[in-house]
Amino acid sequence: MLAVIVLAAVFVGVDRVALLVAERAAANTVQDAQHLDRTPSVSVAGFPFLTQLAAGHFHKLTLAASDLTVGRDGRTVRISRVTANLRGVQVARDLSSVHADTANATAAVSFSDLSDTLGSPLSYGGPSADGVGRITARRSVSIAGQQISGAVTAEVKIANGSLSFVSPQVSVDGAGSATVPQLLADALLSVFGDPIALTRLPFGLTVRSVTADQQGVRITLVGSDLTFQRS
Repeated sequence: MLAVIVLAAVFVGVDRVALLVAERAAANTVQDAQHLDRTPSVSVAGFPFLTQLAAGHFHKLTLAASDLTVGRDGRTVRISRVTANLRGVQVARDLSSVHADTANATAAVSFSDLSDTLGSPLSYGGPSADGVGRITARRSVSIAGQQISGAVTAEVKIANGSLSFVSPQVSVDGAGSATVPQLLADALLSVFGDPIALTRLPFGLTVRSVTADQQGVRITLVGSDLTFQRS
C-alpha cells in the first residue's frame, strides 16, 4: 500500500511539473505567433495532464494577456486584461503549435483608462433600457465669468467593430430640468466624440458585444478556428 501511495504521489508530481513546463511552452508559442510584447499566461484544465498531452488534445485552455493598447489613428485605449477560454484545443507534442476550434473571451477597460482616452472623468451611469449600461462624463465651462458644471450620459454600443457612445443625455448640476446652456451642452457632447476602433485585439478574437457596469466597460469577444504557430 505504501508503495502505491508513493508511486501515486510521484505521478502527480511529475504530471504537475510537466503541466507547468507545457504551459510556459504554449505561452511562448502564442506570444511568438501574436507578436505580443509580454508573454501571456496559459492554463490547461483537467487532470491528469500527461494523458492529454499524449493525445495532443486539451479540452480547455485559458489564455490571458494584460496591459494592451487597442485602437488606431491616435485614438487608443488601454485594455487592462483579456481572458480567453479556448475549446477543442489540438497541440503539437512540443507545443510549437496550438489550434482551437472556438474561443470565448472578455476584455476589461477601466473607467480610469477610458477617461484618459476621452479626456474627462467617467463613471457608471446606470442601466440602459436594453440592459447594456450607460457611462457618465463630467465637464465644467466658464459662462459670463461663472463656472458651470454638468454631466452627459451615453449608452455603450459596438458598431462596425468599434466602441461607440450613443443616445447622449446632458444635464446641469443643480439645475433640475432647466435648459442646458448651449456652450456647456456642446462641451459635454464633445466628450465622447468618434468611436474607438477596437483593432489590434490579441489571440485572433473579434468583438461581439459590450456592457458597462460599476467596474468599467466589459467587451465580449469570440473566435473560431484559431491557430498559433511558433516561427
